[in-house]
Amino acid sequence: MDRTPRRSIALEGKDDLDRFKALNWGLRTWDLWNWNDCDKRFGDNWPGRIPAQMIAHILYYFSDQNDLVFDPMAGGGVVADTCLAFNRKCWSFDMDDRPDTRPEIEPCFWDITNLKWPIKGKTKPDLIIFDPPYFKKQSNNYDPDSISGMSKANYLKFLESFFALAHLNAKKSTQMAFINADWRDFQNTPANWWFLSLCNTGY
Repeated sequence: MDRTPRRSIALEGKDDLDRFKALNWGLRTWDLWNWNDCDKRFGDNWPGRIPAQMIAHILYYFSDQNDLVFDPMAGGGVVADTCLAFNRKCWSFDMDDRPDTRPEIEPCFWDITNLKWPIKGKTKPDLIIFDPPYFKKQSNNYDPDSISGMSKANYLKFLESFFALAHLNAKKSTQMAFINADWRDFQNTPANWWFLSLCNTGY
């Protein structure tokens, strides 16, 4: 049973700091955030699952309660669950449609040949939390039609196109949190080797 709505009710009336305390999370005031585990109270078991603690920090530092958050690649729903716990409104979209288990996550396929903003109307988000698949990492666990199946050139082209589209559909005050990890073939590949490889292949 999903306990997120009940947890949210228990947090009603609290400010963000009190919500951190109620969830037994410490607030990190420095600019290097690192968590060893994902809080399993938030989101589904999902490839590339991100820590709700990180999302909570993004919400704390870059939004206010009742702000509107846009999550274009929702995956297991960590952002939506964390927004609920921290009293933010959230528009969530994902290519995997799960109306029975995650009805708040609306279906959306980002077609690189015809990118369209999935929200119609004049309302624009206060914060965009963009957590796409990290290129080939976890690609075996994603749908083959997802952006993790693209070539490096098309992957980067998609990111460029998405940022331009987001800019057109944002307010001047809208902020974006772009969550990504390096997409090198091996975690310990030196960055200078990766840069030289890109130059030699023309990407």
